Amino acid sequence: MQHTKVSYELIQNYISSSRDTEKDSPDPASAIENRLMREIVRENLTKRQKCYIIMYYTKGMTMQEIADAEGVSKSTVSRTIGLARKRISCGMKPAMLKSALKGREH
Repeated sequence: MQHTKVSYELIQNYISSSRDTEKDSPDPASAIENRLMREIVRENLTKRQKCYIIMYYTKGMTMQEIADAEGVSKSTVSRTIGLARKRISCGMKPAMLKSALKGREH
């Protein structure tokens, strides 16, 4: 399926560009926050949820634009983003923060 390939590439590009930005970030707190969010997204979301979240929040696409691009209904996009938000909030645990901070101690 074509939309799966596009989604995977979008996720990979987002993760790669975020890592490059983190290295150049003058604000250590912002770099830690970015690392934590990437880890939460990577560990807690399905590929489709990752794709829709990135398209919606990072690319600034509307739910209708995402639905059209992915060949699904706007309702499906809305439900998927809603579930992703819940999974992200559930993923914000102290252990994940500790893991994100650990990578910054080098």
